[in-house]
Amino acid sequence: MIKRKKLFDEVLKEYEVVPHPEYNGLKSEKVSEVLNIPLEYVVKCLIVKVLKGTEEYIACIISGDRRLSIGKLSKTINVPKKKLRLALPKEIETLGYSIGCIPPTITIEKHVEGCVDMEVLKLPFIIASAGEKFYGIKFNPTILLNIGYKPAILT
Repeated sequence: MIKRKKLFDEVLKEYEVVPHPEYNGLKSEKVSEVLNIPLEYVVKCLIVKVLKGTEEYIACIISGDRRLSIGKLSKTINVPKKKLRLALPKEIETLGYSIGCIPPTITIEKHVEGCVDMEVLKLPFIIASAGEKFYGIKFNPTILLNIGYKPAILT
């Protein structure tokens, strides 16, 4: 049983737990291979730190086959590019997560802003981290719009 089941039941409603016991889920490419699904369906939840002297973070969901553009994120949230950077592993740990194990529900759990790449929203389903090393969750990406994510061009 996954730790966030109750939260997922409440906010995602329709989802499927996808165990991948043979791999810890740290790399999207390997999850895609293990589950035998296209890499674009395996999403990454990247945490960006806003450098304003505060502890402000933004969760960005992109397809596993893409790279986050800090410049495009900057335009989306109207923050100068030089004020944004990927969160460091120790900052992610401070939030209570580890690299590769950030669930999409971080927007609810930690009250952070969220952006989801427009390309992700076009997919029929995605697999995201369940917040635990050997589990993912499969769901319709449009649900992200209901839990605090804004559609954006991020890649």
